[in-house]
Amino acid sequence: VVPYLTYTLGLQYVENGRASILASIEPVAAALLGIAFFGERISAAEVIGMLLVLAALAICQERKEPVSR
Repeated sequence: VVPYLTYTLGLQYVENGRASILASIEPVAAALLGIAFFGERISAAEVIGMLLVLAALAICQERKEPVSR
């Protein structure tokens, strides 16, 4: 319940689209925890997928300055 509550409260401060993208880190974190604590093996495709999610998060977090005319 706590993660969903904090996510809902966080929506007050972040745009919905950005919050959705930020929430996509959850499967990456779950996979990394599975590797670290349970010795799970992952394929190259899964590594590429995790890297793509992390890249999307990095791109999303870039601050864009308004274009002045």
